[in-house]
Amino acid sequence: MIYIFIGIGIALLVFVSVLWKLAVKGQTPKRVINVQKPAQYYEEVSFQSGDAVVHGWYIPAKASDDEPKPLIIVVHGWASAKSRVMRYVDPLHQAGYSLLLFDARGHGDSEGIKAPTIKSFRDDVKAAVCYAQRREDVAPGRIGLLGHSLVSQQAAGIVA
Repeated sequence: MIYIFIGIGIALLVFVSVLWKLAVKGQTPKRVINVQKPAQYYEEVSFQSGDAVVHGWYIPAKASDDEPKPLIIVVHGWASAKSRVMRYVDPLHQAGYSLLLFDARGHGDSEGIKAPTIKSFRDDVKAAVCYAQRREDVAPGRIGLLGHSLVSQQAAGIVA
């Protein structure tokens, strides 16, 4: 009788383990390679988010003075990358904004994490805001978010 319970326990453990691996694999986005780079002058930047390094591009505003400029953080959607939101760069840059585009953890050029979630994505956006607030050339009270896909739903809660 005890062997039946041990067998059932082992089978249950194997089932849960396989189910967990399938769930993690199912929610892990396929990496998109950044094939396009900004035409404007940009800096390769990186900052910490959780236990991984996030990589991005900082595009300073065109200006003749040294005053801190407003910044728009442009955030890609799930299973995407910063190069896929390049269509927003020209109009925003021409309007006088500095821009920060970055790859969330597990996306594009950034380091991966075991199981990306909406919460880890949100935390990456918060880390990007903190990074931007530390830059001397960015007006800390004039930082906006332009989020694509699921990020647009989170943007209000992130900056609030």
